[in-house]
Amino acid sequence: MKGLTILITSFLTGLSGAMMPGPLLTQTITQTVRRGFIAAPLLVLGHALLELALVLGFIFGLSGFLTRKGVTAFIALAGGAMLFWMGYDIVRSVRKGEVSFSRQVEGTVAEIKKEEASEKPSFRPGPVATGIITSASNPYFLLWWATAGLGFYQQARLEAGLPGTFYFYTGHISSDLIWYGLVGLVVVKGQKYMPEKVYRGIILACGIFLALFALRFIYFGLTTIAG
Repeated sequence: MKGLTILITSFLTGLSGAMMPGPLLTQTITQTVRRGFIAAPLLVLGHALLELALVLGFIFGLSGFLTRKGVTAFIALAGGAMLFWMGYDIVRSVRKGEVSFSRQVEGTVAEIKKEEASEKPSFRPGPVATGIITSASNPYFLLWWATAGLGFYQQARLEAGLPGTFYFYTGHISSDLIWYGLVGLVVVKGQKYMPEKVYRGIILACGIFLALFALRFIYFGLTTIAG
């Protein structure tokens, strides 16, 4: 898993998480309605800065610790389990019809109108700060980075050295920028929402990819223990 492979795998993994409805998607819609398209990339910038801090922490604070055999195996198994659960949950949600891009947009816009109609003044941080706050306060985000994210970083670093970290981070952030940028563009232009069949098809494919990729993590963890 070197260079381009790390980049592509990281992109697909990140896209799987980004496309599922969550706090950052809600904030992207909200901020875009209020501030225009520029809010989308600024939100991703805040999100990216927080993730960069985590990656730098891995590089400078945990590099020696992560090379221990027991730690390596544990992280690989925990990361694999997290990724497999994500893949399973995505496939289950799609099959049950629980994910809908149009419903997410319509529901968020309705909430904005309701809030504006109440005329209650409230403090609203800018898009960059919102991206940081939304991500940092999301337990799912923290859990992902403590397991799957850390495991992915570890694999990239072991197989491609420090450049592997760059490919991993770049691929991951690119998925956020492309997806949330597309969401912002759709909201601003007021065009017909992305066809639900296309949206769900992409998510389903991502879910299957995650589940299969998780097996690679788990296999690596087991072989590390056995070796």
